[in-house]
Amino acid sequence: MEITAPVKEWEAWTGMAFPEDGAYVFPGGLAPLNASGGLGAYWEPNVWVCHDI
Repeated sequence: MEITAPVKEWEAWTGMAFPEDGAYVFPGGLAPLNASGGLGAYWEPNVWVCHDI
């Protein structure tokens, strides 16, 4: 799953500040948020499992 949004929106969603470009860990995130140029990009890995029934 990939979510890209302005850093200001990420700050509102997480209640945290991301003042500089870089990688940030936030509560509930499974991967870091990468902030760069005012844009936050989050890529969360997903695991799909098939079960024989």
